[in-house]
Amino acid sequence: MSISSFDAFLPKLHDSGAQRDIFERFLSMPITVSDHELAQIFLIKRSCDSDEVQKGSMCYYRSWSLTKEQLQNIIKDLQRDGCDFPQLESWTFQLRGMDNHQRVWVRYVGQTTSVTPFQRCAKSTKGPKARGTLLNEFKRRYEVLDLEASRRIRVFALFDTATGWLFETYSSNRLTRSSRRITDSFERFLIAQFGSLSLLNQQAGGRGPSCIPSTRDTDMLSTIDTTVMRTLAQSVFQYMDLQVKLRLSAITETIYDAIRKRFPIDETTQENIRYIGSHHLKQAVCETLHGHCIVAVIGEAVTEQSIREDTGFFDGNSATRDLIIGYLQECLTCESNLSLSSNLDDLMRLVSFTNVLYWPSQTSHKIDLDVKNILQTYLATVAPLLTITLSERTLSHTLTRATRDLLDKIGIARIEFVGNDTESSHTIILPQYHPGYDAHTGQLTRLRRLYFLCWIQVWVYIDTTLKVLTSELDPTKGRHTLCQDIMASAETRLEAAGFKNALRNAKEEFAEQKKQSLEARAQVKRSFSKTESTDAMSVALIAEKSAHLSRLDRFPKTWGEPLSQQRRLWAHNQWIANKNEPLQDALRKFTKSEWTTYAAILPTGYNLAVCFDASEDVANLPQAIHGLFLEKAAAKNIDMALLATESRREILQSIAEDMVQGRERFRKIKRRKTQVYSINTLHKIDLGTWTGRSIFKCEGIDGSVRKISCSNNRSLFRRKSQFCRRMLEFHHDGISIKNEHGQVLYSEDSDKVGVSIPIDRLDDFAENIKWLWEQAMADRAQIHHPTMSS
Repeated sequence: MSISSFDAFLPKLHDSGAQRDIFERFLSMPITVSDHELAQIFLIKRSCDSDEVQKGSMCYYRSWSLTKEQLQNIIKDLQRDGCDFPQLESWTFQLRGMDNHQRVWVRYVGQTTSVTPFQRCAKSTKGPKARGTLLNEFKRRYEVLDLEASRRIRVFALFDTATGWLFETYSSNRLTRSSRRITDSFERFLIAQFGSLSLLNQQAGGRGPSCIPSTRDTDMLSTIDTTVMRTLAQSVFQYMDLQVKLRLSAITETIYDAIRKRFPIDETTQENIRYIGSHHLKQAVCETLHGHCIVAVIGEAVTEQSIREDTGFFDGNSATRDLIIGYLQECLTCESNLSLSSNLDDLMRLVSFTNVLYWPSQTSHKIDLDVKNILQTYLATVAPLLTITLSERTLSHTLTRATRDLLDKIGIARIEFVGNDTESSHTIILPQYHPGYDAHTGQLTRLRRLYFLCWIQVWVYIDTTLKVLTSELDPTKGRHTLCQDIMASAETRLEAAGFKNALRNAKEEFAEQKKQSLEARAQVKRSFSKTESTDAMSVALIAEKSAHLSRLDRFPKTWGEPLSQQRRLWAHNQWIANKNEPLQDALRKFTKSEWTTYAAILPTGYNLAVCFDASEDVANLPQAIHGLFLEKAAAKNIDMALLATESRREILQSIAEDMVQGRERFRKIKRRKTQVYSINTLHKIDLGTWTGRSIFKCEGIDGSVRKISCSNNRSLFRRKSQFCRRMLEFHHDGISIKNEHGQVLYSEDSDKVGVSIPIDRLDDFAENIKWLWEQAMADRAQIHHPTMSS
């Protein structure tokens, strides 16, 4: 992209003076510029749920509006928790000289494909949020300030970044990838322009990391003098043997069976199976040289994106694919003598590809023997001379034994046999990190270098393999000897270029950078994991809130309409209530006449302690209550200097009601442990737990009460986030436990069809669960077949 591509986000000669002023302030003090003002200098539109999904990609920004005082409180809270995000200092600088009630706008810049900006942001608000990131920690504190506002998603599409115009004329996967590269560039530009130290972004932007190797590494590859593309142009390749294709088709059927065994037969599963039918054999088949498959790439798992877009790995649009192709392209440009073709497609024809898992990845990284057998059968069938494993999981399923020390094995070639024939199925394994691992390490620069070095190794091994196969081959040499010859030649070439020293240094630098990054993140997490009880100040504030709540309990609420006979009677009763010592202490400042006059005009239903406090200086309130008071006043944009007694009373009453309601919610949760449910309403109640162990009581139709207890390791009731729900549904063949979407949940060891817990497994699943089912069936029978007397 050229600089002219960003003209829409740069000042123009015809801009008005007001637009120039906004632009200058936006570049220096971005959080002081409102969304309305941004609309005067950029082409933006607020995104909503009803927007249509456009082709291509688009950038957007999400905006949170709050007062200077609110942002200052968030900054102080983050600093108190040990956070040292650079944005905190930038925000503090920009807030200087502002009035406490002036509003500011904190933003996050992102990009989206396949869904609208609104849908992208709405999805990000669901589920648990990781600790330690600025975005999530800011959002948590913003929700505390204004929960309702936090639910109103303010997200704006930046239309000048849309790439849909590419698809109006063209249509191909290459265009889709170009679209995302353009959007990556826009996102990186916008993050810099919006002020990276003012945004909630912590990365430079772009879905995929940019591939820019250092000169020292590209020079090293150039000295090895590879001729991959020239050899490809001078060689004759053959299609894979028909028998190999038939065996690969049989593997496809085995994958079908594995999926049907693991998942319920629903539309999602059928879509997964259709995807395998379209792509497994197509990706596994490749061209061969003298009957040999040159290289196989083993991915970790098929992605939901690939299934949704119905694309294979190398013809798809994933950031992982783009990163690998980017590094291979860098290797290609290091060749001094290019052939007539420098198109990587000529090389990709020689690549066989498969995944360890042909369904969206599961969280467990334990070895799955069925999956391992499928992969081993694939490798024995395709028989690649080189096998590139793209993660720890893929390496573990390829090796005889699982591995956990991937860094030690990265960049170290090894000869292994796969399948049952130890002589004919040897392959050279070249382990790598998964390209997506970059996103989970904060895009560490040292990892980028280590990753490129691994692809230098791959490129040299491919070049060496082609050279060995196109030389005079001894037909009596076995497969193991052939692999040894390739490995010896490749390692000699790499050693001479200084690759091993470069690899060792890159590993050490990456390990140190990773260690520092993990220590920094651990420190942040430790600070967030501290409970309020470990902070002396927090303990004091909690104690003050508890004391205030107890005080509220000891004072009555005003009763009867103001100036009514009921109010006069109520006031008289309070005056003579000798047993209420706190009230009598408070009334000592009044004469009886003064009290009667004062009480007569108080609003109805207000706590009397609140009314007394509102008559005094709020600065004398306990610190915790005074802090809550200031927050409420700021949210209502009330000037503290102009606060009348009525306004103070209204705010304090609101605080009192919030505290009482909060206590009731907590009590309700505690009562949940002892509450007895009725069998005819149980299907409507959320029985989810956070611990995994679920215990509740239920009353049957015969009046008996029993406790239902599900252990941790067998419980389907465990929630994964605050938005999850777990509800029972009774059927003639067992019990189903459904989530918030109405989907049936299954145990890992079940067949994952039908009900969650079949009748024959009720006794094993939980204590008294069969009794519960019997009671539900009896209750249903009563409903459908009422007695004559009823």
